[in-house]
Amino acid sequence: MGFEPVRFGLIPFSDVISADDPDELLRPAVPFGSTKLIRLWLEDKTPLHWRVFYDTAKFDWRTWAPAIGEFALNDTTMGRVTELGAIKDLKWKQPVFVKPTSDLKAFAGMVVEIGETVAERLAMATQDSSLSDEQPVLWAPHQEIICEYRCYMRGRTMIEASRYRTGLRADHKAVDEIERSHLRIVANEIAERFTPAIFYAMDLAFMPTGSVKVVEYNCINCSGRYEIDRAKLFKAVLGC
Repeated sequence: MGFEPVRFGLIPFSDVISADDPDELLRPAVPFGSTKLIRLWLEDKTPLHWRVFYDTAKFDWRTWAPAIGEFALNDTTMGRVTELGAIKDLKWKQPVFVKPTSDLKAFAGMVVEIGETVAERLAMATQDSSLSDEQPVLWAPHQEIICEYRCYMRGRTMIEASRYRTGLRADHKAVDEIERSHLRIVANEIAERFTPAIFYAMDLAFMPTGSVKVVEYNCINCSGRYEIDRAKLFKAVLGC
C-alpha cells in the first residue's frame, strides 16, 4: 500500500512503549494493540501523532444500548447494570451473562452457571478476582447464539466483516457475498441509530429467532481482525 508499518511493543507491567528504532515512534500511525494501548492513550502516554478512535462514554453499554434499543443483544428491558461487589458472591438460580459495561475489558464477558458465583468464574478464568467492587457490570439472562460476526465500520457504512464464533466455538471464517450483503444491510441500519466513533467494530449475533443483535461495540485499535480483507480496512482508515 506504500506505507511502512511502525513496529512497537508494550512492555508488561509498565507504561513503556518500546521500538527497535525510537524514531519510529515519532511517525504518524494508527496503532493496533491490546486494551492497554487505549488506557495509555487516555492517560496521554502514547506518541503524539498516533491516532486512536475511542470515546469512553460512547463505547459503554450504558450509552449505546439505549441508543439502539431492540437491536442490543441485552437491551435495557433485559440487561441490568450494577456494581461488581453487589453480585460477585451471589449463587445464581439460572445461567446469566456478566461483563463490564465498558469496552476496556476489566474482565472478559462470561456465562455464570447455576450455583456458581462471578468470583468463582473469575478465579477459574485466571482473571483477577480482586477487581474493584465499584466496577460497573452488566448482567442478563444467558441467550443462545447461532454465530457471531465482527463488522468493521466507517461511520454509518460497513467496510469489511468476518465470522469469529459459531455457537460457543471460536470459528474464524471469511464471509461470502451473501453473508456480506446481509451483514451490510443490518449493520448500516443500526449505524443510523448510533455511531461511537469515525471507525469502530460492531459485533453482531445471529439468533435462533432469525433476528440479528449487537453483542458489543469495540474500538478498532484493539479489535481482532480475524479473516477480513485487511488491506481494505487499512486503506479506509489511512484515507480518512
